[in-house]
Amino acid sequence: MNELNISDRVSTTLNSRAALGNDFYGGWEPSDVSLFHKYKCTRPGASGYLTDFFGVRTPTECVPWASGADGTSFADCPIPDDGVRAEAIEYYALIRALELSSNQSFSMIELGASYAPWACLGACLALREGRRKVKIRAVEASQFFMEKLKANWAANGLLPDGQIASEQSIECDVLHAAVATEAGSMFFPVVSAFSENGGQAVTSKRDVDYVGRTVAHEEVRAITLEEAIEGFDSVDLIHCDIQGAERDVIPSTIRLLTDRVRCVFVGTHSREIDGELLSCFHRAGWSLERERPVMFSHRPELTDIVGMTIRDGGQLWTNPRFNRNM
Repeated sequence: MNELNISDRVSTTLNSRAALGNDFYGGWEPSDVSLFHKYKCTRPGASGYLTDFFGVRTPTECVPWASGADGTSFADCPIPDDGVRAEAIEYYALIRALELSSNQSFSMIELGASYAPWACLGACLALREGRRKVKIRAVEASQFFMEKLKANWAANGLLPDGQIASEQSIECDVLHAAVATEAGSMFFPVVSAFSENGGQAVTSKRDVDYVGRTVAHEEVRAITLEEAIEGFDSVDLIHCDIQGAERDVIPSTIRLLTDRVRCVFVGTHSREIDGELLSCFHRAGWSLERERPVMFSHRPELTDIVGMTIRDGGQLWTNPRFNRNM
């Protein structure tokens, strides 16, 4: 483009866009580099696993698209992403919640958990930081992931036979259910492989899902957010990725969240939902710490714009009133 005599400013912008691609507005800050390095843990790679920057192992079968990196220990911090499963904003959300929590305990619930990577990472970091009491819960609608997520936790010593310090305790549990505004039953795509995550719970049985894939649906239990947090006095972090249901679940329970939850990271699945949640949390007095908008590609053949999402959005909210009252 030199023949166009473009300015240095425009040239830098174009080069940055080419380098960052989909992360041109990724919800991360330069300061995250030093924050992430604070929690870095170098751990040798092992066959059958991918070992991340924080020393946490994921069974390679959980991320089949990265099978070529089996046995790898990643030395680079996850900015703008980890190259495997997630972007920097989600790592920041988890670490921020950990730093805001009590120095004695850490609690976390992962909604729409799949193989529960975030609950796993949160528990590992909290134990490493010396928290005496760690409690995590995964809520997932697919039967396929029930034993898989436990294997992921076991790979990192989180189940009862894991090796932790004698003065520490770890409590992990799993709810096989979809999160909804009302308890009852819903229908969820039948999952038979790790590559088939991202399913959406719906109210009626069907053969085509929200992104146009032909897939059978099975009946699953639906629970409310109240049931999802039952047994927790308070929750340091809720990580929510429920494929569009956040539009209804979050606003209908915002008072409960304000009373009992310190931080919420929510994956968003349309620009409309982005805006609705921004308004919801703002009206409730929460503070927006990080935000990344949805990216989508218009598909006229679909009836639901949620199905047009090509990269989830993300919002990290912290609860000033909750923190003041603790």
